[in-house]
This record gives sequence, structure tokens and C-alpha cells, in this order.
Amino acid sequence: MGSDAEVIRQKVRERVRGAILAPSADPALPAFTRHFQERFGSRLQAVIFYGSCVFQETRRESSIYDFFLICDRYLPFYRNLKLAVFNYFLPPNIFYLELSDPGLGRLAGKYSVTSLPDFRHETSPRAYDTYHLGRFAKRVVLAYTRDEKVREELIAAILSAMERNIDLALPFLPPRFQQDEFILTLLGMSYRGETRMDLDTKVEELFRAETEYYRQCYGDLLRARLLERNLGEEPDGGYSLPEKPLRRRFQLMKARVFLFQTRIRTYLRWPKYVITFDNWLDYLLSKLERSKGIRLELTERERKYPLIFCWKHFFRLKRAGKIR
Repeated sequence: MGSDAEVIRQKVRERVRGAILAPSADPALPAFTRHFQERFGSRLQAVIFYGSCVFQETRRESSIYDFFLICDRYLPFYRNLKLAVFNYFLPPNIFYLELSDPGLGRLAGKYSVTSLPDFRHETSPRAYDTYHLGRFAKRVVLAYTRDEKVREELIAAILSAMERNIDLALPFLPPRFQQDEFILTLLGMSYRGETRMDLDTKVEELFRAETEYYRQCYGDLLRARLLERNLGEEPDGGYSLPEKPLRRRFQLMKARVFLFQTRIRTYLRWPKYVITFDNWLDYLLSKLERSKGIRLELTERERKYPLIFCWKHFFRLKRAGKIR
């Protein structure tokens, strides 16, 4: 059964490869990719396009483009010791970007920077939080790679992230579950761990945007696991992964501890964003307004020292369930 499971995983690998290497029809993507290549040159290993702008179903008029830039090492990439240290201790660094294109006008985006070794680590079972895991559980577009070796390493890392998200999602499911229930739980794992201000329907929209891709990839990866345990689908098309109650509780506790660790690391990143992310505060306020319909007016003091004086707004919105 082990060889059959590997055949299935190889099929998933080829499906993922085909999906992420498929050319994007988005006319803004070449402008961003060209900008990154011109700015960072040979120090840039890859550009990954992800987030709501990848799909028409999740894109809003106010959405901005999201990218991951992959580099070799931080200090040569930035040529700035402070930024390199920030990235080394708590990847990624996040930056805001605006471009002016003759045909498209103003383009806004943000990009995260991670080294290839950190990317491999943070998409593996040894990852420290869900920041990379959650984003690469979903379909992305590989817009640029420096060479074939980098491309293959990234594909392997994305597959690793998908497998790790299965590990995280299964403890939150009942003993018997349906395939779509499993996929929706998996796609929502990063929202359980991170503080986010997205639409309440975001996970469902992500699923609708690429339903067949997720059903094929995650359905096959789940079947591979069942084969390894000499199990199969239930007669009604559902799945069952029997575990002893004590082991189930232990696995759920491990997952919750990991998500708690993710949340702590999310908070620790916030001071860094103030330094690296231009318009960080305005971006958050805009996202709060467009996703939750809440317009928040800050005082001059709150704008100047948001990490000191804005906590009252954070806890109020948290209690009201407006942010996760």
C-alpha cells in the first residue's frame, strides 16, 4: 500500500506543478515581476504571487497584490544589517509597494521576503507557526524562478506545506467527515492562529475559487494516508480516521498549542511592520473598513504611537468578534 500512496502523491505533485506554473492572465503581474527583478537582480531567487488577487472570486476593488520574494541570504539581499537581522529572527519581513504602469496606472501591493532555507523550514513539520503554512496550503502562482533547481525546491516545499496542514486540520474534525468539510477546515487553519481582519466568508470564497483543484489535491493526499493505514472511503463517500480517544485529545491539544504559538509570533511581528511596512496603519484601517464596514478614526497620538495607544481598539474589536 505504501507504493500506491507514493504513486498518488506523485500525481498530486504533478497537478500542483501544473497549477502553480500555469501562466497568469493578470496584466499587472509582469510589471511587478519586472520591478522585483530590476531592483534585486541575481539576489532574487523567486517571486510567488498569492492571496486574494490571484482569483477573480476573491478579488475586491480595494484589494492589493501579495507576493513572496525568495532570496539566498538576507544580508546580501538587503545590503542593510537591520533588515537582515529582523528577517533572520522572525521571517518574513513585509514591505508595501506602489508602482506606476503606463497602461495600468497605479498598482499597489505588498511583498514578504524569506530566504530559501527559511522557506523550506517554515513549510515543513518543523515550522514555528502557520504564517507560511497557511498561505501555501492554497493555490499560488510561481511568477519567476532563477533556475530549475529553485523551482523544484519550491514545489517540494509547497507540497510539504499541504501535508503539514492536513496534520493540523485532522484533529479539529469529527471521527467521520466529508471531503469538503475537511478541505474547508484545512483552508481555515491560518485564520485560527493569526490575528486577521478578513471577510467572514473568506475561506468559502477561497474554496469556490479553486474547488476542483482542492478536491483533487487534498482528496488524493487524504486517500494516500488512508491507504497507508489500510483504510478507504466510507460507503457514503465520507472518511473515517479512527483514533483512540486519548490520542485524539493529545493531537488536538498539540494543534491548539501550535496555533497559540502562532498567535504569539504574530504579535511579535507587529513592531517590525511599523518599521518595514510603509502606510502599515492606513493599510490596516482600510482593510478593517472594507472587510468589516468599520471606519476607525484615530487621534494624532494613536497614529504616532499605535503599538502603545491603539490596544483599546484592538481589544474592543476582538471582543466584538470583528477580528480573529
